[in-house]
Amino acid sequence: AKYTPGMTDFILPARLSEQEKRRVNELTITLFELFNCHGMARFDYRVCPKRGPLLLELNSIPGLTNTSDLPAQAKEYGLSFDGLIEHILNSAFTRML
Repeated sequence: AKYTPGMTDFILPARLSEQEKRRVNELTITLFELFNCHGMARFDYRVCPKRGPLLLELNSIPGLTNTSDLPAQAKEYGLSFDGLIEHILNSAFTRML
């Protein structure tokens, strides 16, 4: 269903409290650096009311189709698809220098 337009609900932004958002962001930055990620990566979480965010998956090569999560998340952030690709390419060029 994920790959069929209209078959799933993708909720953006996530329905999290400010404290939960802050914790997820902090954890994601820490894990991105710990796993030596570059460019773009997608971290999927479940948020437990008692234990906080629980990492489900690190996707180091997220999809870029019109039904993929990363382009939808970038759009929610205010970044066009072209801007997303430009960001990915610029991060690769920066690594090469």
